[in-house]
Formats: sequence, C-alpha cells, structure tokens
Amino acid sequence: MKALAFRLLHQSGCVRLFRFLYQRRRVTILLFHDPSPTAMEMALRYLTRFYRIISLQTYLEARSAGTTDRLPEYSLILTFDDGHRGNYALLPLFEKYGVPATIFLCSAIVDTYRHFWFLDADGVLPVERLKALPNTERLECLGGIQFAEEKEYPTRQALSAREIQRMRPLIDFQSHTRFHSILTTCARARVRASLQGAKERLERDFGLSINALAYPNGDYDTRTVEETRTAGYRCGLTVDHGFNDDDTDLFLLRRLDVNDTEDVHELAVKASGLWQHLKSMHLP
Repeated sequence: MKALAFRLLHQSGCVRLFRFLYQRRRVTILLFHDPSPTAMEMALRYLTRFYRIISLQTYLEARSAGTTDRLPEYSLILTFDDGHRGNYALLPLFEKYGVPATIFLCSAIVDTYRHFWFLDADGVLPVERLKALPNTERLECLGGIQFAEEKEYPTRQALSAREIQRMRPLIDFQSHTRFHSILTTCARARVRASLQGAKERLERDFGLSINALAYPNGDYDTRTVEETRTAGYRCGLTVDHGFNDDDTDLFLLRRLDVNDTEDVHELAVKASGLWQHLKSMHLP
C-alpha cells in the first residue's frame, strides 16, 4: 500500500507543489545509511535533476558569513551515517555525477574489524528497545551474545583508512561519535569521551578536519547539545524532519531520512518532505 501511495503522490504533482512551497528557499539535508549502488544511482539521477546539491561545509560557511541568500534555490545536502563499508562502492557514482556528500564516521569502528552493535543485535532484543536502554544495560544485554564494542570479528563492516583516503576528494568525513552510543542514554563522562575522543582520533589518525556531529539515532537533549558545543563542533545534525534556514539552530539541523530506497517514487516523496508532513498529520 505504501508503494502505491508513493506512486500516486509523486505522479499527482503533489511533490512538485510541496517542493516549490517549502524547499525553494530552504536547505534540505537528506539522510542515507548504506544504500546499494543501484539505489544511489537512481537517487543521484533524480536529485541532480530537481535539486542543487551543495556540501555541508558550503552551508556552514554561508551561515557563518550571513550569505545563505546566495545559495542556489532547492539547495540539498547528502549525508550518510555510520561509515558503512558499502559506502565505498558509491565513489564511482559521486565521481560520475560530480556531487559532494558527507559521511559521518564512528571513529572507533572505522579501519577496524569491530562491528556496529545495531547490526549484531539479532536474538537479544529488538533494536529499538535496545536503543531506549541506559547505555550500561544495553552493553550488558549485548554481552549475552558475546558482543563487545572492542571485539575484532572476521568480517569488516566499516570503511578502512585506505577507502576513506580514496574518497576524500569528493567526500567530507565528519563525526558520528566513537561506538554509536545513544548519547541521551549515557552518563555525562561517556558523552564527553564519545564526542571528544571521536574528534581527536579522526583528526589525528585520518588527517580530517572535524566540525560536525550527527547524533547517533538522531537523539539529543540539552546536555548533549551543550557537550557538543564544548567539544568544539560547529553543528549537530538530528533526524527531526523539516528544512533549514537562517533561524535553524546549527546544533539542531533537520534531516529527511529516505530509507536507502530503490523506489524513485518513495525517494521523490520523502526527499520533498511531503511524506513526513503527512505522517505528522497522523495520516497513513
């Protein structure tokens, strides 16, 4: 039913109207995780037709200089959370379309054989329930399946240092904390170590310039924002749906999650913000 709804909304002209009314003079940030090359090819073909893709750093510089009015209409930023190994297979597509993107790295997982806890959580509790637990309890539960944050596995899930260096000409790498802990469930000391430690390692070991943080799972609170500022970041990205303008708090930047879809109708509807708008009205 959802596939049919996406098709109808897209083909009816609703997406075009919504895009004109709400996105023309605002900056849209899209969220991907680990899309297949097929999905990304479709996405870039569509997005480069209807939007002007800019880098996150271009937007931050415009905000700092007070020149966001000079950004192109329908400005759009591509972001990817976690630093999945599969992101490397997308490099030829970024080169083909000549567009920038930002990948947020879990600094203690990239260039290791450690695993993302949420990919190995099967058989414990549903991932959403694990996310809600205090961090110490979550780690205890995962220990029941012999998962440990610093354990090295036979397979690699995250990008390697070589892959990161190969991607740097087109890709801006930023921070997604160390182990993807949900910051709102952590003690303050863990929050501070996650934020500062990630920034320090990514700059020291990979030669990156880190000024942006994507909150794991999009979760934040007043303490999280305060610690993010203190750690030296210039902005924080949430998964709160909506668009960004001069009044948007730089530590509460909004993003639209497009679900790594291979369906162009779903992409079109979600990238416009229409789907999230309808959901907020409690429509199916």
